[in-house]
Amino acid sequence: MEIMAILMLLVFAVIGAAIGALIGALFLMLAAKLVVKTKVGYGKAYGLTFVVYLVTMVLSAIIAVAMGVDTSTASTFSVSNIIGWCAGLAFGGYWYGRKINSPTGEPIGFGQGVLVALVIIVISIVIGLVLAGLLGGAAMVGAESVG
Repeated sequence: MEIMAILMLLVFAVIGAAIGALIGALFLMLAAKLVVKTKVGYGKAYGLTFVVYLVTMVLSAIIAVAMGVDTSTASTFSVSNIIGWCAGLAFGGYWYGRKINSPTGEPIGFGQGVLVALVIIVISIVIGLVLAGLLGGAAMVGAESVG
């Protein structure tokens, strides 16, 4: 039964990474333009983002299992999640650093790769907060007061 659970986890990780990378690729394109001053095509950005998202999900799952975390009750800010985010950031820096080329044609390296990954995180947080404010505000306007 455990093998089936692991296979299902992997299938859902691939599907989640594929869907998330559709928008994440746009964030990578913007981050590469801001940090490295280079243009990354959507297809390449999608492939890079898909790999980083998938590896991050798998690393996070391995870390959670190794730490014995009950994922059904784990907090978003649990130690295992934070370690998973750090591992994902490190892998993203490594992967982007190897695969994104600077305007001179050389790979940007780990340091700028980490900066690109951090800018992607900042873009994601800002967009998430804006959407939460808009959707939360819309819910407040649509709600009728009681009393």
